[in-house]
Amino acid sequence: MITVIIPLYNAARFIEETLQSVQAQPYTDWECIVVDDGSTDNGAEIVLRMAQADTRIRYVYQSNAGPSAARNHGLRLAKGDYIQFLDADDWFPPQRFERMLAAYKQTGEKVILYSGLCLGAEDDIHHHMPYSARTNVGDIDFKRMYGGFGREFSFIPGAILFPAAYLKHVQWNEAMRASEDWDYYLQLTQQGYTFRNLPEELFVYRLVGGGLSHNYEAVARANYMLLQRYYQRGFYCKALMRTTNIVYANMLNIKHGRTSKWTLPHWDVLMAACFALMPIALMIHYITLRKNG
Repeated sequence: MITVIIPLYNAARFIEETLQSVQAQPYTDWECIVVDDGSTDNGAEIVLRMAQADTRIRYVYQSNAGPSAARNHGLRLAKGDYIQFLDADDWFPPQRFERMLAAYKQTGEKVILYSGLCLGAEDDIHHHMPYSARTNVGDIDFKRMYGGFGREFSFIPGAILFPAAYLKHVQWNEAMRASEDWDYYLQLTQQGYTFRNLPEELFVYRLVGGGLSHNYEAVARANYMLLQRYYQRGFYCKALMRTTNIVYANMLNIKHGRTSKWTLPHWDVLMAACFALMPIALMIHYITLRKNG
């Protein structure tokens, strides 16, 4: 069985279409747990109506605590052998479950599979384009996850099908409101699990509001704090210096009294520069995607 966990927060506009994409899967042995994170719109009514017609859908409510808390809540209730996280505005193409499960039959232990994905239009999820850049990059262990995520490769939780047994000793960090997915992947790879790509577009990410975070500073600070956490535990790796995380690496080197040929000015200045440049980099990336599409 596959357990689908959907954090729901004021997504009444999209949740029915998202649930319909789960119901449309030819593989029918699934349950779907929708965790309402204190919504104030009519999303609950939509989910409850659909749950009444399809008992595989389950609605639960929690006071607003963020998507990480909602995912942890869903995990505590899950009965499936596999766990599939899905945001309330995203969408599954038909055959996702069948294709992912078939791929797992040919995969060794301690490997976690993530699919390719497409970027979907906000108002028409069926109008989407493949996004294969930085996905099929070979197996990703802890060092690669720590030093290359976001530059060398990137993927989001909805593209991953997790074996439930692998998640017993990890949790979503409920204190984080940005980069919590990277933290989750780092926890798993630190335990010896490896991420591997299935090069098929089996997930559609909806570009709501352009699909770019409006809180660039929060994302940059979260990324920096994650790198610092593992750096202080002795997991610093040279690969970090060879990626766009070089800025973060220099912050850590300077803050902790290390030097290298890449050493730059004071880490506070670097933080400010990072916050200033991130919106520009993201916008260039988005424009490139639109042109290529």
